[in-house]
Amino acid sequence: MTAPPQDKSVERLGDHARFLFLVAVAVIVFVNCINVGNPILERHAFRQTQTALTAQMFLEHGFRLSYETPVLGEPWSMPLEFPLYQALVALVTYVTGASITVVGRLVSLAFTLACCLPIHATLRRLGVPRHAKYLALAMFLTSPVYLFWAGTFMIESTALFFALCFLYFAVRISEGSPAWRDFAGCAVFLALALLQKVTTVLPMLAVAGVLVLARNWRAGRSPAFWAAAIASVAVPLAIGWGWIAWTDAIKAKHPLAVTLTSQALADWNYGPLHQRWSGHFWQTLGKRMLWPSLAMLLAFVAVGIAWFRADRRLLRLHLALLALFLLPLLVFANVHFVHDYYQSANAVFWSVLVGLSVAAVMERARPVRYPWRPLLAGALLLANVDGFNEQYDIYKFRRIGDEHRTLQLAEFVRRETPPELPVVWIGDDWSSEYAFYSRRRSLTVPKWYDLEADMLHGRRYLSTAPSAVVSCLTRRSWARNYPKLIEQETGAKPVRVADCDVYVLQRAAAAPRQAARGG
Repeated sequence: MTAPPQDKSVERLGDHARFLFLVAVAVIVFVNCINVGNPILERHAFRQTQTALTAQMFLEHGFRLSYETPVLGEPWSMPLEFPLYQALVALVTYVTGASITVVGRLVSLAFTLACCLPIHATLRRLGVPRHAKYLALAMFLTSPVYLFWAGTFMIESTALFFALCFLYFAVRISEGSPAWRDFAGCAVFLALALLQKVTTVLPMLAVAGVLVLARNWRAGRSPAFWAAAIASVAVPLAIGWGWIAWTDAIKAKHPLAVTLTSQALADWNYGPLHQRWSGHFWQTLGKRMLWPSLAMLLAFVAVGIAWFRADRRLLRLHLALLALFLLPLLVFANVHFVHDYYQSANAVFWSVLVGLSVAAVMERARPVRYPWRPLLAGALLLANVDGFNEQYDIYKFRRIGDEHRTLQLAEFVRRETPPELPVVWIGDDWSSEYAFYSRRRSLTVPKWYDLEADMLHGRRYLSTAPSAVVSCLTRRSWARNYPKLIEQETGAKPVRVADCDVYVLQRAAAAPRQAARGG
């Protein structure tokens, strides 16, 4: 029996959408593998090297819950997130013998691609047509946010994968007849997401809770249903709270990391209430995610048309996606404003919303107009990639060589100082990039903390005197007196490396006493 023309049209649309999805997979893999061997210094080196430093400690000293991130002096342990991603990177590096930074990038990329699985499964569960699912996935993979951050040494994609898996099981539970494995899956992935990154999954938990209540509150569900639903959330929350309380207790004993406890950072994470109504706030976030290119102009048009013509089921799905997109920005306003990689937690929902909207518009178009439909979707993906080029290509495609200041300093310190002694770094806040690339335990003086003589002698912050003090205080008005203090306390004369002064206090046994190349 011959299929009706409309059915054939929709089937062809699904085939084209699947092709665009495969193209999107090829694009994100190519973009993130072309410079996979680059040092992790292209953007937010502060956070990338902090994550890598923990993985390096696992590789050298084995896994431990109170893991070391030797960047703020002793005690070296100042745990933040549960180190799932870092442990996996260390394990893969150990097994393969590959570069730890290459492995870190590829594991992050793998988790980004793996996010397609829970997205596809959730949309299928909600009855979304085949072509709409593939268009949504293609929009997700070509989003400028994911084209860039997918290949960085960050925990973001791992946290997002766990959170999206939790959301899938929450949708299954909301339908009212879940099996025990649905509650178990919900609990396991919620716990993993909370341990990996709380800020990624908490807004999803709120939306999922509303969804389950709205669809089941008046449906006469059994007490066993509600007991299992509550337990699948309460147990992971208790695990997440326990981890935060334990790590806070460890950081509270650290003279510098005490300022990194959850309570100390609460106001900074959330930001002031008025920030949420600031035009500058929304303009900044919008520029990052919504209108970097023609893609978003077309997206707004597609969303508007789809909403105007949508049935109630599609409209509810769009509203849920919009809530999942906006809620993280409203709750954790300041961290989203300051750190652009935080949008990895919610930009996916805008991408899916746009993909579904474009699919709805194309599906409603008359079959005789069919040829323009895949061209429209393809143009949207190309414009998405163009948005990436506007914002990120200068970082992604630039080759970082040995002339980079961090690499010059790290090479000098490795050559001139003994590996068993710590190094003091001043002038770049408490970035881990120097500790990671120099392979030296470090006291990196944060800009919010005044330099003290104890930091140079090894008393309160270090149990042994440092082998070197590296000062990168060029144009740092808040630290004008530091060079004089360093010379007075150490009695050493500086060696110029790049644009920094290095005071070598104890040399490696075979280290030459010549000055390093300058910059």
